[in-house]
Amino acid sequence: MLEAMQVKNKKASETILASDLTRLQLIDREIASGSYPTAAKLAKLCEASTTVITHDIAYMKEMLGAPITLDEKRKGLCYTQRGFKLPDHGITAEGITAFAKAKELLAAYRKAPQGAAAKQLVDGISAPFAGKSGWYENRILVQDIPHTPFDEVVWAVIALALRDNRELSFEYKGFTAIKFKPLRVRPSHLICEQGVWVLYAYDIEQKSPCTFLLSRMKKVCVSGTRFELPKDSVKYDGHYFAVLSSAKKYRFRISFSKEAAEWVRDRTWAGDQTIREKEGGILIEFTSSQYEKVMSWMFSQGGLAKPLGPADFVEDWRARMKALWKLYCS
Repeated sequence: MLEAMQVKNKKASETILASDLTRLQLIDREIASGSYPTAAKLAKLCEASTTVITHDIAYMKEMLGAPITLDEKRKGLCYTQRGFKLPDHGITAEGITAFAKAKELLAAYRKAPQGAAAKQLVDGISAPFAGKSGWYENRILVQDIPHTPFDEVVWAVIALALRDNRELSFEYKGFTAIKFKPLRVRPSHLICEQGVWVLYAYDIEQKSPCTFLLSRMKKVCVSGTRFELPKDSVKYDGHYFAVLSSAKKYRFRISFSKEAAEWVRDRTWAGDQTIREKEGGILIEFTSSQYEKVMSWMFSQGGLAKPLGPADFVEDWRARMKALWKLYCS
């Protein structure tokens, strides 16, 4: 836990937190004041060892770009750039705790491409705060996310095509396909959805937008052909039942019994969802382009959910229920 300590300066008494964050801020303030503090003086002021202060100064120089030098004449530290101060982004002790917790959230995606590089970057930024605000490490837990393994080279090649707006060619095998099929697409977005990486792209042969699982792609190559990304390019709203702006959209209406009502009501499933009470439960309405995901959601609730619209979705649900009943009865 963070403890408070009293530090007196020439102007007034002030209370600061005895944390690594405030130590860096205090070192910055003392050096910027033009008092030419020594490492020993800073150590006493911060109630830390000179070794810790030396480490902090090295970090400020190498990671934060602080132009710190030792003035041989005055035998103290100063900034070579007049008026320099560390940037203040409104960081608080609570923010540092949240940031450190975000490192664990990042770890949930550690198997994703560039995950190791991202974690290394975050570790570097938070290095001075390591081990000081870690009460949460065994008290606030992040559940791992099931992931679909794939060749990271595929991800890297697709990222290159996205960056340069170049067409992609690859072989793809859908879930129901017997063999791989060559395709040529104009990539729009890479989307990570619950541990599964998906490419959203315009299929040149079908002349329509499609989604492709990276785990089912091979022989991915970047073409020399460039394309212009349309001004009304696909947008992804990021909700659980997200809307892909260039895909077909559905207005779902689903009834839930009172046993599932609280579970549904407590979550935000879609950006435009509305929930109203009805006799024996609730009715939720929302727009989404993720037809199969909504269907799976329905089946996961068993007899607690019933679709009311759109009509094609209701008929499809009934047909699947009949097939399921037939399977169980046999």
